Amino acid sequence: MQFGEGGAGTFSDGKLYSQIKDPKHYGHKVLEEFVKAGAPEDILFLSRPHIGTFRLVSMVEKMRAEIHQLGGEVRFQHRVEDIEINDGKVRGLKLSNGETLRCDHVVLAVGHSARDTFQMLHDRGVFIEAKPFSLGFRIEHPQGVIDRARFGKFAGHERLGAADYKVVHHAKNGRAVYSLCMCPGGKRLWRRRGSRGAS
Repeated sequence: MQFGEGGAGTFSDGKLYSQIKDPKHYGHKVLEEFVKAGAPEDILFLSRPHIGTFRLVSMVEKMRAEIHQLGGEVRFQHRVEDIEINDGKVRGLKLSNGETLRCDHVVLAVGHSARDTFQMLHDRGVFIEAKPFSLGFRIEHPQGVIDRARFGKFAGHERLGAADYKVVHHAKNGRAVYSLCMCPGGKRLWRRRGSRGAS
C-alpha cells in the first residue's frame, strides 16, 4: 500500500485541492487527466473537488496503461541507486539491477519515506532543504451543526449540499495554525455506513 502503484495516496480519500497559487492553471490539466482516467466530470468546476478511494485504484491503472500507449515505461521492483551528474548536469540514473538509464532531466516523486534517496542526493551535492511539517488531529462535528453555522436558515437546502469550513490563526511568533482537511458530508470514512458526520 505504501510503496505500490500510486503509493499510499492511491488509498487516500482523493481530495484534489490545495492552497498553492496556480495563476497559469496547470492544476486544471491534472484534473482533466483524472477525468480521462475515470474521475467524475464535476471535479472540473467544484471548488472542493473530491474523487474517493473507491475510484482511485482503477484510475491509476488506466493512467499506467496510457503511459504505455504513449511509449513510456513503468518499471516495478526497480530502485534508483545513484544519480549520475557531470558538470552540474544530470546524465543518468543507475538502477539496482546494474542498468543505467540515460537522461537529461529527472523528476523524483519519492514521497516521505525515501531517506536513502535523500542521502544519495545529499552525497552527490544536490541542494536539499527541509519542508515545514504540519501536524494535526481529528475533530468530528455533526454535519447539521456545520450547515447551520455556515448557511443559517438555508441549511439543508438541496442546492447547497454539505457546508465546509477552515480555521486559521496567525500566532504572535509569525507562525500559523490552521485546519488541514475537511470532509463535507463525511465522504472520507463514512460513505458506506451512511453517517452524516464531517471531520
